Amino acid sequence: MLTVVLKPFYLPREFTKVTVNVVYVHPKANTIAAMSTVTNHVHEQQNQSPRWSYTCYRGLYTANLRDYLPKYELYVDMPTRGNRTLDLCYGNVPGVYKTKRLPQLGNSDHCMVSLLPKYRFKLKTLKVHKKCVTIWNENACESLKGCFASTDWFVSINACDNIDDLVDTVSSYINFCVDTVTEKKEVKCYPNNKPWVSKELKALLNEKKKAFKSKIKEKSDRKQKQIVSCIKNVKEEYKQKLKQNFTSNNLRTTWKSIKNIVCYTPKEAELYSADANSYVNKLNKFFGRFDTHDFSTFVAELKHNVLTDVAEDETVTVTTDDVRVVFSGLKVNKVSGPDKIS
Repeated sequence: MLTVVLKPFYLPREFTKVTVNVVYVHPKANTIAAMSTVTNHVHEQQNQSPRWSYTCYRGLYTANLRDYLPKYELYVDMPTRGNRTLDLCYGNVPGVYKTKRLPQLGNSDHCMVSLLPKYRFKLKTLKVHKKCVTIWNENACESLKGCFASTDWFVSINACDNIDDLVDTVSSYINFCVDTVTEKKEVKCYPNNKPWVSKELKALLNEKKKAFKSKIKEKSDRKQKQIVSCIKNVKEEYKQKLKQNFTSNNLRTTWKSIKNIVCYTPKEAELYSADANSYVNKLNKFFGRFDTHDFSTFVAELKHNVLTDVAEDETVTVTTDDVRVVFSGLKVNKVSGPDKIS
């Protein structure tokens, strides 16, 4: 048995190393003793790195490794010589390879097998996302200020009967003004885009492609040096931006920075159950749980106590300043409290 520990240049972050064990068991050897030795050796490796090892075993002809290590998967599932499979390959990571038969090497009596990874990078597995971006500049801001300054807001206020209609009317008018003075641009967001990539870096990459097509090596090398320097600068700027979020005393931006660092993507929760009828009945039972009780007596008693505690000459007065002070203390980006307001 030969054990080789590899640390390739590129390796998924889930694995810190690749452990390859090449095992040959002679057809006339004691299979139980041989597999006992292999199993003990595997357990020692897993004790050193329980989660971060990826192990392959080859050359087991007379024994089945899954009888001793049931969590290991057999990658080669096709015959390589006649109706027999030689050079069995096992691994502790399921579903990572697909096998492809290749012709034999020279005068060999068995064919070769190529293990092709099933992994596909994001650029091919995910679609390009398109979104519309509003372009803001100094002229647009000044035009928007002039539009608001020349607007008679009392026309909208007098035309609305309640606060809901007023909010809807004013919001629609503001959006109309913004769409009038600004420009819209459709941009493509590729799945493999990095958050630190800037416009300057993209422009340099396009210039390098043009230099490569022109077949001028000196120009292509010069652009490559500029790209390396630009990547270093934009990464440093992004690093300082994340550090600033940690010191800004803003929990929202801090948590957003942590999610970007660890590449956290929350799983989408299932909103609907498989059985729609039972799901709807549960919702009705939950939201209608107070309708089965009669609170009229309790409400009448509470109302009577409140009215008797307040003297007839005392009145509760709420001014506009009081309301403004209360609402100015609310933080819209934080979760509401037990009263569903603060």
